[in-house]
Amino acid sequence: MIPIFKVLIILMIVLPIFPFNKTSGNSFYSQIKRTDSLVFVSGHIQDSISGRGIGNALITYKELPYGNFVGIIRSRDGDGYYSYKTFGHDRYIIEIKSEDYIGKSDTIYPLTHQSTQINKVYMLSKKPSDEVISLDNLIFDLGKSEIKPESFDELDALANLMKANPKMVIQLEGHTDFRGGRSKNLKLSQERVKQVKNYLIHGGIMPDRILAKAYGGSNPLSWENTEEASRLNRRVEVRIIKR
Repeated sequence: MIPIFKVLIILMIVLPIFPFNKTSGNSFYSQIKRTDSLVFVSGHIQDSISGRGIGNALITYKELPYGNFVGIIRSRDGDGYYSYKTFGHDRYIIEIKSEDYIGKSDTIYPLTHQSTQINKVYMLSKKPSDEVISLDNLIFDLGKSEIKPESFDELDALANLMKANPKMVIQLEGHTDFRGGRSKNLKLSQERVKQVKNYLIHGGIMPDRILAKAYGGSNPLSWENTEEASRLNRRVEVRIIKR
């Protein structure tokens, strides 16, 4: 039988080699701290051109620097709304991904907002592809080519998309409604395309990256003889030629 004093000596030697696990203690403290500093982050994921909500976008938020707290959610169909909770004493990296869109990342430090509610809107740009983008908020009055001020935000977003993709080449395609003479409509669509091209050039886009084509009233979206159909037919579309 081993004397009791020898057992005590062995324990004094062995125990330091196997220290108590302090992780659970620290985690408990951290959980208390987090409960006191709960911060809700919400907002919308939107298309940078149209401003429409992007539904089913994948949002990943990860605590920095070690990623001990990770969350994955999706934006709501219809309006692109999202919501998740963070803890004010931590810093987070946010990644937003959606099919057909260029992903975006962000870093937030909830504590600096000094609020329990943070609103963040993320604008995603379409991936360059051989597709046509309709500038839904580009407004023209009947028979006129002047760009109305409410169209500026959408054109600025298009310019920013081209700046973010310096090899991109687009073709602006002008359309009118089908009412009126053919030659008059063709000339009007040319003038509208020219106005949009000049706006983009003044916004910092090189002219050789912007092609132009006018269709007049030969390619309407709707053949209905209504004011709403005519408004939709008066448009400039963007065809991405080169990525």
